[in-house]
Amino acid sequence: MEKYKYVIVGNGIAGLRAADTIRQEDKTSSMLMISEEPYLSYSRPLISYLIGNEIKYDKMFYHDQEWYDNMNIKLSMGKSATKFEPIHNKLALSDGTEIGYEKLLIAVGGKGSIPDIPGRNLKGIFTFTHLDTAKEIQQMIKGGAKRAFVLGGGLVGLKAAQGLADAGVDVTVVISSGQVLSQLLDETAAALIKRRLDRKGIRVILNTAVVEVFGGDKVEGVILESGDEHYCDMVVFAKGVRPDLKYIKDTEIKTNYGIIADNHMNTNIPNVWAAGDCTETYEEAFGKTTTNLVWPRASEQGKVAALNMMGIPKEYRGWFWMNSFQFYGLSCISVGNVRPHGGRFEVMINQNLREGIYRKVVLQDDKIIGALFVGKITTIGTINGLIKKQIEVTGHKEDILEDKLALLVF
Repeated sequence: MEKYKYVIVGNGIAGLRAADTIRQEDKTSSMLMISEEPYLSYSRPLISYLIGNEIKYDKMFYHDQEWYDNMNIKLSMGKSATKFEPIHNKLALSDGTEIGYEKLLIAVGGKGSIPDIPGRNLKGIFTFTHLDTAKEIQQMIKGGAKRAFVLGGGLVGLKAAQGLADAGVDVTVVISSGQVLSQLLDETAAALIKRRLDRKGIRVILNTAVVEVFGGDKVEGVILESGDEHYCDMVVFAKGVRPDLKYIKDTEIKTNYGIIADNHMNTNIPNVWAAGDCTETYEEAFGKTTTNLVWPRASEQGKVAALNMMGIPKEYRGWFWMNSFQFYGLSCISVGNVRPHGGRFEVMINQNLREGIYRKVVLQDDKIIGALFVGKITTIGTINGLIKKQIEVTGHKEDILEDKLALLVF
């Protein structure tokens, strides 16, 4: 049985950040990184840009093989960890190899899910979380696929739609709620994003769901809740990403929705840590223990886990909720609480919807707790700092939505 001081299961951003952090302090201890996929670590947020031909394949990867060699990181690619035995400090790979470790980081990420509906196993159905998916979609487009349905109106779904549309595919997005990006935007901001998608030919159908995919051995179309049939060549399920726990649930490692980790990213097993989309942690921005499937959070957790694995105390306090994105030149940033409920909040808005500009700031007790900017995102850096430091803006409220706020010293 091969033995290592550090074993990292998963080569997404959490695992990669952990490996890099360890090597900054410990250059020589043995380290193994295990990847279920046969690829070096790559950027999952770039998958839509690869499909849309905005970037080349080689730009997907964070580092080349030489970097891993120079960092003394051994790779095991194309093999999954299929059996964890944390009490015995070992695990087994899909090829039967047994691996021993002193310290283990589980950073296996999340998996896209497909609902249990008729036709769910037809050829041409995809989730949107892996590089192999992008390759298969590209092959289908080259083979003549012209129409796609994307199910899900979150950031993953809309980016999938944009990538497919940029590749020349006719795209329809189906959303069960009444707006796009319902977890990030209010109705006004969502309407601006939807309008931009409409102008680019991406159709959005709200307040419904796909109840069936039909076809012979491959996708030929979908049926909506209304009974309407729509013909298409492929279906992308881009909602319902869940922590990947398939090989962990029957072990001594405690799980709920995700792997339960404390503020040092430690599991209930002393020498086992977890980081990234597979984890469930206390998030200060939400005031509760939850998953929070965003790239910066996974990166931060990987760093915190690595430091604690080396015996350097570091706390994870939760990732401050912030998302920035762009659709066809329309920029949007959402920070903190942008959809407050109740009468304890003050909401300030400056908008020019005709020009696609919407700026909203939410205050509580004269402190900014959320900001949502679409189209014109100047001063967001200053506002972000005010939110994080919870500084009162009494006497400056009239400047909050103006560019001169950037001159405020705090």
